[in-house]
Amino acid sequence: MSFILEALKKSEKNRQKSSAPNLETQHHSSPKAPSKRPLWIGLFVLFVLLFNGVALIWLFGPWQQAKVQPQQQPLSASSHMNTEHAESTAVPVIPQPVTTIETQPTTTVSAIAPPVTPEQPTAVTISELPAHIQQQLPEFTMSVHGYAGDNNSLIRLNNKIMRQGGILDGRYRLEEITPDGAIFSYQGYWFKISRTGR
Repeated sequence: MSFILEALKKSEKNRQKSSAPNLETQHHSSPKAPSKRPLWIGLFVLFVLLFNGVALIWLFGPWQQAKVQPQQQPLSASSHMNTEHAESTAVPVIPQPVTTIETQPTTTVSAIAPPVTPEQPTAVTISELPAHIQQQLPEFTMSVHGYAGDNNSLIRLNNKIMRQGGILDGRYRLEEITPDGAIFSYQGYWFKISRTGR
């Protein structure tokens, strides 16, 4: 009896395959293997977006000085007409004869003093600082050193990007970025940090 039922089911399936699909038709399809292409495209797009974000922060970050240029407003027609009207109604000026007074040149010699420049303290290495100052200093780790010879120089010290005049941890002032490191001041002492750290 079961053989007869199985034969009927097979014939029914064969008949359904040859006819147009309807609501009772069962579709058996093998799942497609996921392609790796969308993953690579997604990672590439993510990388490009991150790179652009970092570039924008770098270019327009808070350490960049805002350069504001004043906008010139065009002259209006009324102001142009006002100047023409003022020129046409101006009272003519009668020139007066000029009298010259001759003066004797003075022959006093004044000593010109050169401009006084404040003396910059000499920067020493951290090991040359007094012991009590050395104990107050943290470990300095310089991971980036970009020297450009002007205010565009920067360093990354203890995971903080700094420019000349910046303050580290609210206590250590970055006085100057040099070709081989940076000079900081703390409590009147100036000390050097090389590109490799202490």
